[in-house]
Amino acid sequence: MGKEEKKLSRFNHLNALEMSANMYAHYPAMSDYKNEESIYKLIPRPEEQIQRPPMYRSKYPHSTPPSSSTFGLSRVSQTLVTNLGGDYSIPPGNHAHKKSWDDFGPPRAHISDTTAFLKKTEGHDPLPPPRSFSYEDSTRKPAVTRGLQIIAPTKSTNFIVKNAVNAVTMKPKPLKTSEINYLKKHEYGQVPSYLNDVKGEISLEKEYIQHAKERQKEEELRSQPKMRLLPEEERQELLVDLKKKWEAVNKQYQLITHIVTLDTIGKVRRKEQYESQLQHLERSIEKLSKKFVFVHDDV
Repeated sequence: MGKEEKKLSRFNHLNALEMSANMYAHYPAMSDYKNEESIYKLIPRPEEQIQRPPMYRSKYPHSTPPSSSTFGLSRVSQTLVTNLGGDYSIPPGNHAHKKSWDDFGPPRAHISDTTAFLKKTEGHDPLPPPRSFSYEDSTRKPAVTRGLQIIAPTKSTNFIVKNAVNAVTMKPKPLKTSEINYLKKHEYGQVPSYLNDVKGEISLEKEYIQHAKERQKEEELRSQPKMRLLPEEERQELLVDLKKKWEAVNKQYQLITHIVTLDTIGKVRRKEQYESQLQHLERSIEKLSKKFVFVHDDV
């Protein structure tokens, strides 16, 4: 490899490093390495000089009076605001909208008097001179005469030693050795009171269940229809009438039994009607053929 080729490869390598440094400079993780060693700093980069823009200056004069302002009103009859048109200059009036070195506070001509403050005894009448205290009421009780107090002589007692001697010389109290006789208890041989309470609750529960059953039985009987035994004469009469009715329907049915081909709806319907009537009459005859027949009591 010649010198020119080496220079070209080195130049390409430096260009690649510079491109990678420019690419990673946008990331905060790569741009924070200011004082640390990094491969991205092999090629020094010129520092960018921040150029500040020129100071903003308005094209309008600074002495323009404010538009739609309440400053400079001189009379009550004047409009509530001044310079509605936004003119650069307004005719002078009794009150100027701007004064030299003026603000929203009190007037500058006002100077406080440093000696004008409240002095002693200026806000109220002076107090009377002090005098000795004396009771105005002369009917005070006489002072209590105190006699001699007898003070008992004090003794220096060592309570620690005294308690130790008492603990050594103290005799134990006799223990009660009386045995408990459970046969002489006032509750011996009696049913406990809680068992009586339980028995009472059980009896009340049984009474409630029995009452509920009886009430349910009465409701069932009330809801069921009333039945009565059909008299024998009436049963025989109904049985004879049903048999006559069966013979009449059967005679009509036998007249159409020879028809094998039922090619019309009327024939099919007539045959089914006769068959259902015969079946119903046979069931009724079977029921009335029993010895005891019960029917609904509509009365």
